[in-house]
Amino acid sequence: CGSAPCVNGGVCKEEVGSYKCECALGFDGTNCEQGVDECAASPCLNDGTCIDGPGNYSCICSTGFLGPTCEINVDDCASEPCLNGGACVDGANSYLCSCTAGYTGINCETGT
Repeated sequence: CGSAPCVNGGVCKEEVGSYKCECALGFDGTNCEQGVDECAASPCLNDGTCIDGPGNYSCICSTGFLGPTCEINVDDCASEPCLNGGACVDGANSYLCSCTAGYTGINCETGT
């Protein structure tokens, strides 16, 4: 360990006739020389974009999704877009109104 072989914050541990590096989070390899790609496992869901960082990752979510791994579908029906008693069905970054008798339109806004 006298030559300080461990890099990237790794800690050198003496062993009989050798040494071993205990690597900091986000690094791997004999001397902790390799960065670990936390995005390799594709942790971001629903077409989210993974940004690799030292020892962690973050997700940039597609429109309509939230959460650390983009696992939450935003409720597009929360704003109650369906009019005149129409029932809202939430989708992935969309909604669909099921209109009551006598109404049509994307939001059941048109009387027939």
